[in-house]
Amino acid sequence: MHAPALGRTRTALAAGAALALSLAFQPLVATPASAGVNCGSTFPPPIGDCTPPETRITKNPQVFSESRTALFEFTTVTADDDDPGVTFECRLERGFAAPYTLVEDWQDCSVTGEAEGVGSLGKKLYENLAPGDYTFSVRATDVADDLLDPPAPIGSTNTEQSPAQFQWNVSETAPDDDVDPNTTITSTVKRWHLFRFIGISYEADEETMGFVCKANGQEIDCTDHQANIFAMGPKDWTFTVAAIDAAGNVDPTPAVLEWSVPRSSGSMKGISDGWKRNSGKGYFLDSYLSTKKRGQYVNMTKDGFREMALVATKCPECGSVDILFEGKLVKHVDLASKKRKQRTAIPLGSWKKAQSGHVKIVVTSKRRPVIVEGFGFSMRRTR
Repeated sequence: MHAPALGRTRTALAAGAALALSLAFQPLVATPASAGVNCGSTFPPPIGDCTPPETRITKNPQVFSESRTALFEFTTVTADDDDPGVTFECRLERGFAAPYTLVEDWQDCSVTGEAEGVGSLGKKLYENLAPGDYTFSVRATDVADDLLDPPAPIGSTNTEQSPAQFQWNVSETAPDDDVDPNTTITSTVKRWHLFRFIGISYEADEETMGFVCKANGQEIDCTDHQANIFAMGPKDWTFTVAAIDAAGNVDPTPAVLEWSVPRSSGSMKGISDGWKRNSGKGYFLDSYLSTKKRGQYVNMTKDGFREMALVATKCPECGSVDILFEGKLVKHVDLASKKRKQRTAIPLGSWKKAQSGHVKIVVTSKRRPVIVEGFGFSMRRTR
């Protein structure tokens, strides 16, 4: 009489065990709304970063503004969110209460920059705003931290679920100030900049509400007097800055500063066996190649350049090199000088049209030190 019931019980227990075993070996999947592994689950427990970042607006227009321009700056609240994985999205809507009228849908408004002790930075500028009420929203997204060892690829993110907002009114009254500000860069920079960072100062000819700064077309963080650019790679660089005056007028002709960063000796690969790789303070990016053997060479290939420069050390006992392009002599460079000078940029050839091909540095001196610190290619022609 009881056998069937016992059979059913055993079957149910076996099925339950199989289900438990199946669940235990299910792949760990991130939930769409957040990141990490199994966020929101109690079993298995979550693995990774399940906490979205939080945004704080640090600069905004007046609540009742006569300006047709609005500049917003914002940051994540904690330094924990200060990493390359944090991005911002901004949205502008008309009205103080739903239903809003969408003016601009979510758009990326991240900038490159860091502030010590603060999170990642963002900035957004709106121009030519019509009179009326507006609501500005900004939300942050970061990349999940995978705590597995070894790490398992997750590819998920945390997006802020409650964006930071600011509401303000643009007055019907037109601003009295319709004169655009003029921006001036007060810093100078050499044609070949032999550092991976640069600080640039600037000013405006009237009171400002802020500045818009860009490096190679990408907006970067900047204060009311200086912008800093870090980790610059070997290429041409263009910095622009435009002041925004108190009435919201934006300088239509931003101030411009240009320079080029050479490649370092540490990145040179086509070198002959007679060179020694060295490191030391005071040299370009703290590295250099050295030799006393005649005929030693460095081979490079480059597409699209109009100017070249050799970065080398000069000294009383230093030797000489030839610079060849496509097998033809461009310049003979004597590195001998009265005083020792490291980190020296020596201009080489200049062409009206862009050039491409094989460049070679050849040591022409014998038993005299030759120290090569880097080499620069540029699409800019300064003469």
